[in-house]
Amino acid sequence: MRCFFIWLVYYLSNVQDWCSVFGVRANDPQEQTRGSSVINAVPAGHITCEEKKEGDKKFLLIRQPKLKSARKIEPFLVRIEETDNQISFVYDSEFVESFDAATKLRDKLLEVIHTSDKWLGIKDLTGLVQKSEKPVRDQIRVLEKNSLIQSRKRSEILTLKFPTSDRSGGHQEKLYFRGDNEEDSNNFGVF
Repeated sequence: MRCFFIWLVYYLSNVQDWCSVFGVRANDPQEQTRGSSVINAVPAGHITCEEKKEGDKKFLLIRQPKLKSARKIEPFLVRIEETDNQISFVYDSEFVESFDAATKLRDKLLEVIHTSDKWLGIKDLTGLVQKSEKPVRDQIRVLEKNSLIQSRKRSEILTLKFPTSDRSGGHQEKLYFRGDNEEDSNNFGVF
């Protein structure tokens, strides 16, 4: 066995074209594209496919995170249509990256606050949207900054006898209600 190993090392050290040792020829089209010293399995680009569901519809989100030699395409959705004996893939639309989980959460929080007749705290909101406290706080901050909602301390709300959730909380807790510049705000939100 040692003799074979020594012979192989000697043989390989004297071979100038490594590809010929392993049966790869210089006229192999795969090797000509990148050169014989580069592993052919290294991709020049790749795409990812991620399943998305919206109600009863199924989609594939196609992204192109790597492409070396051409212009990258924007992410897009492909709708999956299933019939009795066939599956079809139909281009649906461009996927807007900014409409992500944070945007969906912000929209859901705004909907919950706008449909409520009570001032709500963070704990109320986390329970209603089924999300943890940090992302809810982050999105509430954005909504408040854009004047889409207003906030007051619980002590102020109780003094003014505005309705709050049934949950008890500290007097310094911030509660949230519809924006004070909206037409549909009732007298609970006017200060």
